[in-house]
Order: sequence, then C-alpha cells, then structure tokens
Amino acid sequence: MLGLILAKRLVEDKGKGVIVVNASASMAFEELEEIGAQVMRVPVGHTYMTYSSIKNKAVLGVESSGHLIIPGKFPFDDAFVWVLEVLSMLKNKELRELVSEVPVYPKKRVNIDVPGGRKFGIMKNIVEYVRGKFENVNTLDGVRVSFSDGWVLVRASNTSPIIRIVGEAHSNARLNEIIEEFEKIVRRFI
Repeated sequence: MLGLILAKRLVEDKGKGVIVVNASASMAFEELEEIGAQVMRVPVGHTYMTYSSIKNKAVLGVESSGHLIIPGKFPFDDAFVWVLEVLSMLKNKELRELVSEVPVYPKKRVNIDVPGGRKFGIMKNIVEYVRGKFENVNTLDGVRVSFSDGWVLVRASNTSPIIRIVGEAHSNARLNEIIEEFEKIVRRFI
C-alpha cells in the first residue's frame, strides 16, 4: 500500500514516470498507467528492483517484501527517504485519505514443500504445462498468469525448498478459485 501511495504521488508530480515493481507486486500498479505511470516488472528480489530502478531512471522501485527506492532522492533502499516523502504528503491530506485513494485487492500466498532439490526441475514442467493451457502467461520469474480479474505467480523460492504460489484478485471468491487451481497444478507435478 505504501508503494502504491508513493507511486501515485511521484507520478502525479511529474505527470509520468517509470515504476519498477517485482513480479509478485499488486496489479493495482498497472492502474496507475491511467495517470502516466509506465510499470516495469522485474524478478522477485531487492537487487533486481534496485538495479532496474536506477538503470531505468524510475521515479520509484517497489519490492513486495517491503523494500522501496526513490532513485531521484537516494539510489538505495532507505526508510528515512520514503518516510520523509510520506510526511511531506501529510501536509495536504490525512493518511486515511491517501490510503483510500489506492485500490487494495485480496492477496494470498501458499508455500508447497519440495524436498530433495527438485523444485527447479518441477518448475520447468509447470511452466511448459501452464504455457499450453493459459493465455497471458509471463515467464519473467517462474510463471505468472494474468486474468481479467486477477493473477497468479508460481515460482521456486531461491532460498528455501519450496514452490510458492502468490495470487491476487478482485474478490476473495475469485482469489480462492485461482489459488486452488494452481495448487492442484503444482501438486500434480510434485
């Protein structure tokens, strides 16, 4: 939510701007394209977000784990920088007003244990299967499928013996449908 609030403000101030977000960040970032944002998705990981934000002269970089970078102010993730930016916004609006201006969608994460170092091999099979079954497939980081009312990302964790499923949708009911469908797909290949 903080990333969305900052992105909206920074893009509005400039009239346009690149927003770098990771593959599991909210679909609400794409809604900022209406006000001039150009959303660029990168693989999950603070390093990818930081590098791409600086390289592409982004107004903001957001990692869904909580890292934020405002390259025009400071080229590293620094909480003081974005706290000062939010405080400057509070001169004109209350925090609840800022929060009410950005959409929030239900999001869910499921971790599936994959013992024996098999997760990356299993992911190759999942990617192949998903590419043949769904439209709007992105393989930037694992496999992400976008729907008109939500999305799902299936990826092998780089640090744990798991395959992670992350999804977001316009409603809880739809989110549960998406997550259940992809959990069945993952378990079929394990």
